[in-house]
Amino acid sequence: MEILQPILTSLIGLIGVLIGLFINEYFRRRNRVELYSKEIFQKRLSVYEKLYEKIYKISPIAHDIMENPKYSEEERHEIWSSVVFDMAKFMDSNELYLNENITVHCVSALIGVEDVYYMEDPEEKKGEIENFTKSIANARKMIKAETGLEALDKLFSSISKAKHESEIISYYQKLKRELKK
Repeated sequence: MEILQPILTSLIGLIGVLIGLFINEYFRRRNRVELYSKEIFQKRLSVYEKLYEKIYKISPIAHDIMENPKYSEEERHEIWSSVVFDMAKFMDSNELYLNENITVHCVSALIGVEDVYYMEDPEEKKGEIENFTKSIANARKMIKAETGLEALDKLFSSISKAKHESEIISYYQKLKRELKK
């Protein structure tokens, strides 16, 4: 029995050291994930800010391409192709940080814009312009949701309880409700 006592004590000590090592490794990895999460979030936010800005700048160019008669077919195609290729290049170079669905939506929304000007049916043309405008608005909304900014807006509004009221805001809210229908 006396011989087993030191072996048992050593074994318990060894098991304690091993458990300590496993616990230490667990917390070390968890801290590393939290550290990287913060850095990745900042990088993703930066990429989405740039994407939002690109979309904002693309919209007036698209409307010009779809409605302005001063361009030849070749000029229209050349201008819009450079916009689409620029967006595709941005998406490809930031693929690691962008949601795949948002990437597909944003690039797909740009396809065919240069052909809208040549549509003969005015209602069809108007519909395509409206579809493009809605797609761009949806892209902006998706970006706000993906970055968490939409949720933060709701949180801040619930905390501050601010109620902004004016005739302009009422009209805007009315239009917004109608668009959702």
